[in-house]
Amino acid sequence: MNRTAHWPSNGEQVANPSESLTVYKIGTTVIAGSVTAMVLQVNISENHRVQYEVVWWTADERKSAWVSENEVKPTEHSETVSMGFK
Repeated sequence: MNRTAHWPSNGEQVANPSESLTVYKIGTTVIAGSVTAMVLQVNISENHRVQYEVVWWTADERKSAWVSENEVKPTEHSETVSMGFK
């Protein structure tokens, strides 16, 4: 998981004025399932659940999919960005 502290695994928000969330940066390379893919979009939904739209190429075909944060692993070149909430 990419989360910094402050959210328990059940997704329940904890009262803390300096909460932050770390996500993969748009354009960074990650491993999604069994493919190397690029992060195209990040979606943060209720209870700070994170999903990524990733894109990859198979021969001449461009493919994309939405995956949960648990399905994404870093490569040695992956970059993250932290976001703060009040």
